[in-house]
Amino acid sequence: MRARAPNAIDVLVGSRIRLFRMRRKLSQSALGKTLGVTFQQIQKYERGTNRVGASRLMALAEALDVPVSEFFVGAGGGGKERQSPVSKISAFDAQTFRIAEAFVTLSDNELRAILVKLVETVARKAGEHA
Repeated sequence: MRARAPNAIDVLVGSRIRLFRMRRKLSQSALGKTLGVTFQQIQKYERGTNRVGASRLMALAEALDVPVSEFFVGAGGGGKERQSPVSKISAFDAQTFRIAEAFVTLSDNELRAILVKLVETVARKAGEHA
């Protein structure tokens, strides 16, 4: 029997769990201990391999200090809306996370704007050469 592929919503929720866990600087073990599950179970949630039940999702929201609705940001409206670049960001990508983490520490708005233009220009040029 073939294993079922993770559902896109399960993967999205899992990636959001990982993002919020990393923002809180929690290990999978520490979060698991708070919820009464193993770190392996947290891994399965974060990969979207295992679905998160409603009561567990509420417990995760409380442990990570986020509203439950935050786990569904980017889920869209039935696939009819255009996918934005933000929805392509993977919380599993360590480089993306490091860049975002460093960027939000910048308080100089002019420098932030310059960096955004630089990255957009580099991405556009890379797209032209792909």
